[in-house]
Amino acid sequence: MSDNIELMQKFRAAATKFIEAVDSVPHLETEVFLADVSRSMAELYSIALSLPAGEPDGTGTVDAPFQTDKWDELHRTLREKTGPLDTYWIIFDFTEKQEPCAGESRRRHFRDLFRSQAKPSPG
Repeated sequence: MSDNIELMQKFRAAATKFIEAVDSVPHLETEVFLADVSRSMAELYSIALSLPAGEPDGTGTVDAPFQTDKWDELHRTLREKTGPLDTYWIIFDFTEKQEPCAGESRRRHFRDLFRSQAKPSPG
């Protein structure tokens, strides 16, 4: 059981580090920001994969920690910071000459992960 407590403490520390990295967006150059967020995201995922599977302890819901305008501001700031480096994954049919049909945005990925980690834990 103490192993699980230690893992949870590591996870919380990694989540806090990720949130702080995303919050640092206005203060860092793009390449430094992306490197910091990528490292903290990798650490967060690594620890999350070590956590035991289980059901949530509570059944209550948690209110969103930020207003919609705050999410819009975060999205806008991330879009400005990442600029042309935003798309990091695209899908295309290499047998045909066409534009990519889908892609993944760094800013959307960071924002969604930030949103999931920024929610206060119940109780």
